[in-house]
Amino acid sequence: MCETYLHDARVEASFSVDQSYHNRAIDYILLDPARLLQVLINLLTNAIKFTRDSRKRHITILLGASLKQPSSGLGKVSYIRRRESRAEQPSGEWGTGKEVFLQFDVSDTG
Repeated sequence: MCETYLHDARVEASFSVDQSYHNRAIDYILLDPARLLQVLINLLTNAIKFTRDSRKRHITILLGASLKQPSSGLGKVSYIRRRESRAEQPSGEWGTGKEVFLQFDVSDTG
């Protein structure tokens, strides 16, 4: 879906994995893939809109990971603090591994 938008707008995109992800030695992550995909599509389509009229047309997506909730992102993003009243997830439903915070940094030339 996004590949068509990228092609039509003549925008190049690249994806890379930050060392922070590799340092965690993550084998797999249990998550809601539909929700993550929707967020990434929204970020990418917004970046395409702002980049399509630029002289240089490039979008970069960077994936990082942290075992602690980060206070800022890989770029210049700040995070909202987690609510203390958050109910814990049932351990069996989401596995027994460590909680991991994924970070996606989407930057464009627009």
